[in-house]
Amino acid sequence: MEELLFWLFTLMTALLIPGCMIGFGRHFRDHPPGEINGGYGYRTARSMRNRET
Repeated sequence: MEELLFWLFTLMTALLIPGCMIGFGRHFRDHPPGEINGGYGYRTARSMRNRET
């Protein structure tokens, strides 16, 4: 029984990061950033200069 719990824990931790990546990807696809910010998104100095670039 302990071995089964160990492998279930290992499986869940291995799927945690891909699951988060899929979840955040879907969130940002449906709700993209509405304004230029320094927190997340494509944020080079040139791209943050104005919305056209």
